[in-house]
Amino acid sequence: MTNQLEDISATAEELSGSAKGVTDLVMNIASGMDKLSDYTSIILHSVDEQSASMQAVNTVTKDLSVQAENLQTLTQQFS
Repeated sequence: MTNQLEDISATAEELSGSAKGVTDLVMNIASGMDKLSDYTSIILHSVDEQSASMQAVNTVTKDLSVQAENLQTLTQQFS
């Protein structure tokens, strides 16, 4: 009977150790998910900034196109 109790106790300790290991892994995964969320936020912010920059470039490009057309018209008038 004593041997059985010792075996049960040892098995319970092993299960407790395994449960702690699983808990540690889950905590590491949760920490990784927090970091992933932070990195995703940084990436989304960068994409927003890139989009704003591209819109500014498009606006300048359109303005330059209009100015080029005006210059071409003036050049034709004085030719």
